[in-house]
Amino acid sequence: MHVHHLTGGGNLDFESTGESLAQSNCTNSIVTLDKSAYWAPWMYFQHENGTVVPVNLALGLTAYYKFEKRLNTGGEVEYSVFPKGLKMLSGNTAKRTWTGPWPPPAESFWGPEDITQDALQEKALGFNCMNYEPGKNEPSFANPYMRSKSFLDANCKQGVRAEIIFPSCWDGKNLDSDDHKSHVAFPSLLQDGTCPKTHPIYLPILFYETIWNTQEFAGVPGQFVFSNGDPTGYGYHADFIAAWDDGVQEEVQQNTQCTSLLSDGQVESCPVFAGHIQTKEEARQCVLNLPESLVDEQTDGFLDRLPGNVKITGVQHLPGEQLAADDDYAPTSSVPESRSSAAATNSAETAPGYYSSAVSVTGSVSASASAPAFTSPSSTTTPPPSQVASDISSVTTTYTSGKYVVEMVLVETVETVTATTAPVLTQTVVVPDRRKTVSRKDRRRRHIHHHVHNHDHF
Repeated sequence: MHVHHLTGGGNLDFESTGESLAQSNCTNSIVTLDKSAYWAPWMYFQHENGTVVPVNLALGLTAYYKFEKRLNTGGEVEYSVFPKGLKMLSGNTAKRTWTGPWPPPAESFWGPEDITQDALQEKALGFNCMNYEPGKNEPSFANPYMRSKSFLDANCKQGVRAEIIFPSCWDGKNLDSDDHKSHVAFPSLLQDGTCPKTHPIYLPILFYETIWNTQEFAGVPGQFVFSNGDPTGYGYHADFIAAWDDGVQEEVQQNTQCTSLLSDGQVESCPVFAGHIQTKEEARQCVLNLPESLVDEQTDGFLDRLPGNVKITGVQHLPGEQLAADDDYAPTSSVPESRSSAAATNSAETAPGYYSSAVSVTGSVSASASAPAFTSPSSTTTPPPSQVASDISSVTTTYTSGKYVVEMVLVETVETVTATTAPVLTQTVVVPDRRKTVSRKDRRRRHIHHHVHNHDHF
């Protein structure tokens, strides 16, 4: 059992299915046609004396849907949107080390050992150092591990962005599997390439980004750790249950006003969503159905242990670094310092570019049961909120076999709510693919409020 931040349709609970979520009478999403569920582990800070406290979000979980015709497939392939009720997990909560070669070879040099499902999953994680100063940006998914606190304090002035991509190949039959993973698979190039013959259906590429305000602990002795007891980052994971209203994904995918590379990045510009966009205040009114055991679980404030009594295992280290058998983080008896900042409200800028339907989960902490989680990368750099689209404004048109290759991501904001605390906002934006070029469009600043809530794994 460990804490997650989670959002979705009002019927979200332990027994949720795509059908039950779709029947929700409300959703935390700004686009009311989306009642899907999205969640990932919460980040905590462990002080030297062993006490832990949740880290605030600088920008909530944003889930990107990238609808595109893939390159390098070797011929005609079958595409599908996410079927209602599809459940997926990306990542391995028990993982604490990197097992592949480091640094990994460039994609053009990948061999058979680099494209196994385990090897691809390792590459599907990233912890981006957020620094908006010129020249300080770094590529997404370049660092699939949590770096030392001293490095984060000195370099990551706007926090750390956790990144994870989901498998996008489906067996075409099963909506779930015992491990929540076997029915889906990664394509050979992670976000491109061929799907395994056992999983021939090409799904949209789904990936999450969550920005954590690690700078509020700058200069405070201790370590960052995720709610599953992982200080390394190698065990980061995320979950998804598809529950869009019938036909919506198909309409969005086929509507050029929604997917045009010249769009302004706002869901309000997509006719498919007309009449189905709610205000922040309305989204906050949707309260999730949480069991009393979760409502009573303390997940914020100074805690003697991680919620759920989760043990912290592993130690932060570089990929390939040899550790002694007894290496572990050893808390002292010192008294924790107070946080330099605990603001629950932060502003974020929408990033026009892909047509991406993403859910920005701005802050629900969910105490999750011991059931496995359901849960990867882009090659973008980390621009400041006010310049998010400046990197994306260089997008190149791609043609394959005489056909125009449309690449888009539908980004959607979601308001996360629980039975015990105030709800949190997420938002939807339209963003053109970074591999295409388009002129800059109007970029409007959005405000996302972050709070802490109780939720659970299924």
